[in-house]
Amino acid sequence: MNSTKKIVYKTQQKTAMLEFLKTHREELVSPDTIKQGLADRGVAVSLVTIYRFLEKLQEDGTVIRVTSNDGKRGLYRYSGLDAKDFSHG
Repeated sequence: MNSTKKIVYKTQQKTAMLEFLKTHREELVSPDTIKQGLADRGVAVSLVTIYRFLEKLQEDGTVIRVTSNDGKRGLYRYSGLDAKDFSHG
């Protein structure tokens, strides 16, 4: 895969993740839920990519992270603010 195709593919994955979060803005979702939801839409994204992107979105305020009741995992919710620039990284 050449670098241009790779960049476009990564951008499409990130766009799909952000749209999924916006669609589920009233819910707390896990990375596994995001992965399955995207797979259901025909978008293959690794959990590593999901975690990395969620970390960036959390840093810029696009998503809010809370710890699950059992304290074992993070759950995420779209904050209502778009990422300043989610196409890089």
